[in-house]
Amino acid sequence: KLWRLLNLKRHFKSNKLPFIEGIESNFRKEEYNIILVSVSYDLFVLDAGWEISKNWGIPLFADIRDIHEQKPSGNSCGRGIKSKIIDLISRSFEKNIVRMRNQILGNIAAVTTVSPYHVERLSDYNNKVKLIYNGYDTDLFNPLKIDITSTFIIIYTGLIFKEDEQDPSLLFEAIRQLESEKIIDSKRLRVHFYTPVYFRSTVLNNRHFPFVERYIDFFDYVDYHLLPDLLREASITLVLSNLSDKRGPKG
Repeated sequence: KLWRLLNLKRHFKSNKLPFIEGIESNFRKEEYNIILVSVSYDLFVLDAGWEISKNWGIPLFADIRDIHEQKPSGNSCGRGIKSKIIDLISRSFEKNIVRMRNQILGNIAAVTTVSPYHVERLSDYNNKVKLIYNGYDTDLFNPLKIDITSTFIIIYTGLIFKEDEQDPSLLFEAIRQLESEKIIDSKRLRVHFYTPVYFRSTVLNNRHFPFVERYIDFFDYVDYHLLPDLLREASITLVLSNLSDKRGPKG
């Protein structure tokens, strides 16, 4: 609970000051034609970019990766009065920074984002929102030889937060069904989670986990430069999210 409360500091607009001071101290506005910022939930960088844009008289373009509207409302896994209070504080912060985001988007040159859902939501605040899907340019990457193996390996790399945002139930249910139909066994299928110990509880506490535990392997975080070789071992990579509802995607 204390970590969740302290983590709200990431929303403080004062976080933008080091960015502004660093940019204005080390770069000359005459050398640039535009300012581009790429942001997720932590919007103080967007605010910093807008401040520099106004000070320098240079157009600001924003790349929005995630928006607060895609997050489930509240922290459904929190219980007790302390959790409810922290939830209220968190939602208050988020409401204020979303309002700040919308005001900035209404004044900048253009926006790029990652899905049709994001385009639809952000177009309410800027009429030049363009879609660029997540992915990579295949011309910039040299394909490596894929090793053939008798084991189908599913790999997840990253942190795992609350189940209402990152729910592994669909995967676990599929494993149970395929096992009941005698299509798979724990030698032919492995699921590897490269996730720090303190971020594994969503998987460990899932109601299906006891039935699929023999398929699961946990590993520590790996350095980013090891990821290409690691992902080359994967038969498929796993992304955790949750089912959409009338408010849109979750996670």
